[in-house]
Amino acid sequence: MSTLPARPELPKRFYQDVSIVEEEGGFAVRLDGRPVRTPSRALLRVPSADVVRAVAVQWEAQKTH
Repeated sequence: MSTLPARPELPKRFYQDVSIVEEEGGFAVRLDGRPVRTPSRALLRVPSADVVRAVAVQWEAQKTH
């Protein structure tokens, strides 16, 4: 009989403030004033204010994980 490995503990939310800034080339989300980056370390920028608001809402909705 095999047992499943324990689920790894997910990191806790590491930021307090979510904000939106308009920058050259679009809009960006900031977490505690720091820019959000993609897994490839590129800055996360979107051309639409509506899309960046939706992204910010998702970050703000995160509670513990």
